[in-house]
Amino acid sequence: MLARQAEGRDVGFAREVYSKQADLRCVWTGVSLEKGFVVDHAIPFSVWRSNDLWNVFPAATKVNSSKSDKLVSKRALLLSRDRIIHYWETLKQEAENRFVMELGRSLVGFSGYDQGNWQGPAFAGLIRNVETLALQRGLVRWEPS
Repeated sequence: MLARQAEGRDVGFAREVYSKQADLRCVWTGVSLEKGFVVDHAIPFSVWRSNDLWNVFPAATKVNSSKSDKLVSKRALLLSRDRIIHYWETLKQEAENRFVMELGRSLVGFSGYDQGNWQGPAFAGLIRNVETLALQRGLVRWEPS
């Protein structure tokens, strides 16, 4: 199922949640974000037009500028897996109903929601979406340097 088409970038809720974190780190590099951060769309907004909570993460400004509208490589996703899941759990804790609804609606292959085992299937769904978009649209892939 395709994500709903958002009118514009709206990451205010995620920014508010991430701003409260004691040890915030860039989702893609793991570097400390104590001096500030931006909220990055894992699947770029220009490609997916989705502000779903599973798609937005804290990132270093320089890293986000480098990534821009590129799709994250599968390798970079796998290397960032623990951070991605950590941020998902953080957002889920703050807005469980919204988070679960958006997971079920938007992550291809994410069928059903198991309270005790959602992280692995959700991560697999993220990888499937990214890989499918890369193949279908021939989009440029990105890895942090």
